[in-house]
Amino acid sequence: MSFVLGCASATPPPATAPPAPPPGAPRQRTVTEIPSVGKTPTSVPATPPARPSRSLPLTEVADAGPISLERMGADGAWLVVCRQDGAPHPELAVNGRDPEPLDDLLGWDPTGGFVVMRRAGVVWLVDVATDARTNLSELGFDDRDDVLDYRQHRALAFDPTGEILAYVRKGHAPTVVLRTLATGAERAVTGIAGEPWRLAWEGSGATLVVESVPEDPARPGHADFPVHLRKGARLACSGLLPHFHVSADSGVRPSAVLVRRDGLGARTAPDFALPFGEDYVARGADGALALVRAGKRWPLTDAECGGRVLLADPTRNLLLVSCTNDKVRPKRVGVELVGPGFRQELGVVVQSMALDRWPETPSRLVPLYPGSDVLLVDLDARRTLPLRPGDRVLATSGATALVRRDKALVWVDAERGTETQLFDGIAPFAGLVVEGSLVAVGSLVVDVAAGRVLGTVPGRPLALTAGGEALVPEGGFRTNDTFARGPLRWRAPVPPSTE
Repeated sequence: MSFVLGCASATPPPATAPPAPPPGAPRQRTVTEIPSVGKTPTSVPATPPARPSRSLPLTEVADAGPISLERMGADGAWLVVCRQDGAPHPELAVNGRDPEPLDDLLGWDPTGGFVVMRRAGVVWLVDVATDARTNLSELGFDDRDDVLDYRQHRALAFDPTGEILAYVRKGHAPTVVLRTLATGAERAVTGIAGEPWRLAWEGSGATLVVESVPEDPARPGHADFPVHLRKGARLACSGLLPHFHVSADSGVRPSAVLVRRDGLGARTAPDFALPFGEDYVARGADGALALVRAGKRWPLTDAECGGRVLLADPTRNLLLVSCTNDKVRPKRVGVELVGPGFRQELGVVVQSMALDRWPETPSRLVPLYPGSDVLLVDLDARRTLPLRPGDRVLATSGATALVRRDKALVWVDAERGTETQLFDGIAPFAGLVVEGSLVAVGSLVVDVAAGRVLGTVPGRPLALTAGGEALVPEGGFRTNDTFARGPLRWRAPVPPSTE
């Protein structure tokens, strides 16, 4: 089957004039543009950096027996594992060194070069390559943590380039510190009111978002975080069933402060909803969304939409927004593609959501699942590409996507409007591992960018590297009632037979 699509141009159409849909394209409705203040901004934030590579050797675990992989550094630079026989305890494994027991893993940088761990009550910043260690506890690191799961410690944030560590230093007035990892030089950030609660870098690494909470007027020197503090370790050995914490909201609303990468500028972001490159998206008291750029507000959606952000792409100046004020179908909401001076309704509805999604690695194709339908939103061409009901998009790369269709893997090329079946015979409950444009479905490894099967590996891999190596539990893969079994070895896919 071929989809009838027009080719996307190298430069996206002007923000105020979306292209007319070609024959066969899904019906779209363009709504009246929201009036903007002055000239529509045309500056586009810098593209988020590619993940740096430190070229560290792959780490393996030689021991046999039941084992679980808890965390992995970029491209297998380090592993945190738990041996599941006896009393399981996390261990940090680095190539060439004996596994090291640790009490907790608090953070790690995107290059795989650094980790922050706690051992014997002391918090250490560890250079994985050299094993050089910095005692963050002696530097005053505020190691109080919250109960929010599936993220790093609240008071730590490695920037996307792997060059800077932001952390909170405790004291009468807690301070945010920017530490240059290569030199150890530090700069304290001034101009942040209240007590820092959580730190997070936006995607390009140009801006650090500091969420802070005000001092309790009834208790001078004390501030309450929006969620409870954690009493135990952030990292614990996983069981056969996943678990997570639930915490009541304290009602305290944090304020956002945007800090420049050099630490020399900090500005409060009123009505902050999410970062957008060097700028941010604000939500007014009436629920309207606006882009705040260079001191001006550029309307995105109005109060009648009550929008929640499904996707934000600062590199394209576009957002996918679900309007939550659908009076006809209050539990299902319409989706719009918006930008400064541009607003287009896609004519589909999805389940409502309560939170905005912050920008992630930019992707041209974005999957949506409105009801039983499936479609890809092409952000460059600003149109939708329908797939078949029941399809699942496993990964995208540029103008291509890998789709699971029942037992088959189908490669979709939105630029050419074609699809190609790469494989048929995927097991119903095959595992899935995604690393960039590489995907492991069961034992099959696929390159989404190239649209080809790289080969197979033994069993079900636990992880992939950007080069295509798969981490394989050679003693047996995990099932519903058993752990994977070591040793853990990296294996390159065996290419399919050409006979």
